Amino acid sequence: MKGLILSCGSGSRLAPFTENTSKAMVPYMNHNALYYQCLMFKKWDITEITVFYDKGVESDFYDSVKDLDIKLKTVHLKKGWENTWRKVSELFYNDTVVIINCDMMLPSDYEKVIKEHVSTGSAISLACSGSEYNMYGQLAKLLFIRENEDGVYFHSGNYTPDTTVVREVGMSVVSGEVWSLVNEMTFDSADPWIDSLIPLALEKKMKVQCVRVNATCQDIGTWRGLQTAYQHPIIEHSGVISKVLNNLIEENAIVENETDLDNVIVMKNCIVKKGVKLKNAIVLPGSVIEYAEDKKIIFV
Repeated sequence: MKGLILSCGSGSRLAPFTENTSKAMVPYMNHNALYYQCLMFKKWDITEITVFYDKGVESDFYDSVKDLDIKLKTVHLKKGWENTWRKVSELFYNDTVVIINCDMMLPSDYEKVIKEHVSTGSAISLACSGSEYNMYGQLAKLLFIRENEDGVYFHSGNYTPDTTVVREVGMSVVSGEVWSLVNEMTFDSADPWIDSLIPLALEKKMKVQCVRVNATCQDIGTWRGLQTAYQHPIIEHSGVISKVLNNLIEENAIVENETDLDNVIVMKNCIVKKGVKLKNAIVLPGSVIEYAEDKKIIFV
């Protein structure tokens, strides 16, 4: 079983940090997102990991995980689903692959998805939760599921009373026989994974399942999402639950009354006055920091 991290999107919600680099490089808990995702793969006994990316410096990916005992491979791709799935079918034709999105942090108990995939002999297993909500202005991707005598039918579209609404949460396990279907896929929709590949697998009588997960995942694909992830103790590593950033300074704010700000994200066009000591911060463009201790201030 191998791991795949998809990082070929534009990352526009994390601009300007992502103008020249991947979302996987976003600073997170003293490392970056890639480091923690690879660490999670390692906890699942998956040490052969591939990263698809469309921008950034290749050596940065390897430097990020040099302290982990894993075999990392990077593949540079232009963004677009067709490029992604054709490359997947080329590289992993006979392999079972655990796929995660580069901007999702997953707790360790998502290992349940892998175990159920193996035990049920499924072709595709999707990690899903039962929530329907709008996160940070981006509508969460929803699957509508209908049970029938042939198994489970997935469709994206209008909800009807005889369907169950679940949210795919950025992790799936796919067996090798599925990749042969890529040549039959169509790529004219916003999500060919849901609209083309899964229907093809069902048409071929392959077993497709949703695995309900109760644990929380966290979308760190926005600055606000990053701040929320830092606040919530959902990422478990080495038995330690981490909380890092505690504050988010809203756009256009003038900060002058606090004497010490530690572990914050400073949004755009803020002014942090000289009397405020700032450290361990991510500072977005247009903000003026009149005084900062020389301790992990990241300007993006």
